[in-house]
Amino acid sequence: MNKVLLFVFSVLLISCDKSAVGTEDIEIKSGQSFGECFGACTQILTLTSSNNEIEYLVKYLPTDGNYQDSTYYDVIDTESMNAILNEINTKKFFALESVYGCPDCADGGAEFIEITENGLSHRVTFEYGSSVKGIEDLIKALRAEREKWGEELLP
Repeated sequence: MNKVLLFVFSVLLISCDKSAVGTEDIEIKSGQSFGECFGACTQILTLTSSNNEIEYLVKYLPTDGNYQDSTYYDVIDTESMNAILNEINTKKFFALESVYGCPDCADGGAEFIEITENGLSHRVTFEYGSSVKGIEDLIKALRAEREKWGEELLP
């Protein structure tokens, strides 16, 4: 009987915290953009948890032939992916407002994080270089990963 109760309790405990990232496939997008810009004006990093895949998109303005929009593909190491996933609580993230501050006002730039899980998606946009209460560590982790790829790939 004790084993049955332990099993039931374990199942209930696991199912109660579905808001934390578990074994579900999750896609995380983190980006930055500037409206009045020349060069690499938009950079978007997309991470897919099921295969640790990275897509890094760079959009250039103006597209005068010197630079064309570029997309790079690679794989993030499991340790880095897990560090990012550990900062995500989808229940809290999906409860956040969609916009904080005045992103890209007076060409100050904008950043965003978008999380898609189980067909549901939520995007939080905020002023470039700032933070959002409750996801500060997630912002730092994604910003660092985006900067790493930008340093490696941008001219």
